[in-house]
Amino acid sequence: MNKKTKENEKKEINKKEKNEKDIGTNVAKIVVIVLIVILIAYLLIAFSKKDEDKGLKPAPNTTIDYNLLNVERSNGNIVMEDGTNAEVKDGVKRNTSSKLQEERTYNDMNIRDARIEATGGMSQFAATVENPYDKNIEGEFVDVVFINEDGSELARVETFFPDLEPNSTSEINASTDIDITSAYDFYIEAK
Repeated sequence: MNKKTKENEKKEINKKEKNEKDIGTNVAKIVVIVLIVILIAYLLIAFSKKDEDKGLKPAPNTTIDYNLLNVERSNGNIVMEDGTNAEVKDGVKRNTSSKLQEERTYNDMNIRDARIEATGGMSQFAATVENPYDKNIEGEFVDVVFINEDGSELARVETFFPDLEPNSTSEINASTDIDITSAYDFYIEAK
């Protein structure tokens, strides 16, 4: 074999080795690119699911009229829509009866600032109680009886009147899964 043939063979071998290295490099580049594309797709899917979990929320100070959407909104036994003596605003159903605002008495205590709200499947009643006298008033369990405009009983909920020192105020609270937001009035009854 002559010198040129050996050189040509060496060149051929070098070309083959170079081509094999280039193929290996190209395959590695393709694998890296595919992995990057998969990672980007995974991140896009993860972020889109995170946004879906949050759900759509109205902009602040936006009121949604669910009646226009023909959707009934409810939380358990509480239907979240305007009705007799009740209105829904900002996801909270509130009693609007003026009778609830009237001051009343029970066992020498003044009861005022009564309010009823419903949210999260529960109705909550709260009122301020005051001991206007110079004597202690001992706490007790009572029933708060909610009535309709016709005088019929809507619901009865137990609560506790706290001990009241002379000339002091406190608050009573009661909650129920019954929708009492449509109550016209209430009264307190001993247990």
